[in-house]
Amino acid sequence: MFLKKIYLYYINIIYIITRGTLYELSKDKYVRESYEQLSKQWSDIKSAAYNDFKDGIKKGKIEGKNEGKMEGAQLRSIEVVMMGILDNYSIDTIIKFSKFSIEDINYLKTLIDNKEYNIDELKSKFNIEPEDFDKICKEKGF
Repeated sequence: MFLKKIYLYYINIIYIITRGTLYELSKDKYVRESYEQLSKQWSDIKSAAYNDFKDGIKKGKIEGKNEGKMEGAQLRSIEVVMMGILDNYSIDTIIKFSKFSIEDINYLKTLIDNKEYNIDELKSKFNIEPEDFDKICKEKGF
């Protein structure tokens, strides 16, 4: 108990000395200007970090929309190829409207002809989910 009182006494003395020193320093024009400059710099850093964060969010949204559009175009092209194959259009016509290569069209043709074909390979080949392919098949009645 006695040691605790001594400890608190010295803490109070240190606090009083520190407070007095800070008060004296606050009167100094150069110290005050330095403090204000540091405060402004810190405010600028926080503001820049926040603005960069907001810009990153905006950029991410734009990239996400673009990626979604490309994915939608890919799905639409697969749909066009499948409809062309089922309606017996020529390979050249299907290529013209889908922008797919002959290999990709033949791959989809194999997939349509062989119901036991591994649909998981579709994801690696065309970068689409099997569920999206199933959705196209159901919508078009395949």
